[in-house]
Amino acid sequence: MIEFKDVTLTYPNGTKALDEISFKIERGEFVYLTGRSGAGKSSIMKLLMREENLTNGQVFVDSVEISG
Repeated sequence: MIEFKDVTLTYPNGTKALDEISFKIERGEFVYLTGRSGAGKSSIMKLLMREENLTNGQVFVDSVEISG
C-alpha cells in the first residue's frame, strides 16, 4: 500500500512541484503515473525513493510513514 496524505513539495527556488495531493494505492493494484511535463511525476517517485523531502503532509508505504 502506498498513500500520500496532503503532500506538498516546494523546491528551494520556490517552485511548487506538488500541492496538497492525496491518493492511496492498495496492495495488488496496478497503476500508471501519467501527465504533462512538469506535472510532478518525477517528484512523486523521488519522494517514494526518499531522494527528496516533502514540505508538508505524509507518505506511507505498507502503513509505515516514510516522510518523517
